[in-house]
Amino acid sequence: MTDTAREAGARESARIQAILTSEEAQGREQLARHLAFETHVAAGEAIETLAASARHPDGLGSVGPDYLARFLQPERPASARGHDDAVTGLAAAVSRQLAAIGKKPLDR
Repeated sequence: MTDTAREAGARESARIQAILTSEEAQGREQLARHLAFETHVAAGEAIETLAASARHPDGLGSVGPDYLARFLQPERPASARGHDDAVTGLAAAVSRQLAAIGKKPLDR
């Protein structure tokens, strides 16, 4: 591994750690993991997004498909929605949060 590759790996590790260990990640763990591992958003921008996002209502931060189904798509019963709907809902929620702070999601 070259020094440049090591440096890039170290920067990415530091970005992930900054997002996941930030105070703003508390109660928003699933969104923090998404921003850390599924995007290339800078740590500062990810932390701003977390700060602008609602915390999980029970304080656990375990926002799973059932939670997303209830709060992002309330017109359909949770049993009628699958994993894909929850993922789409999460992506939409993240996009709304980014838009609220004037940021655009990365095209993947």
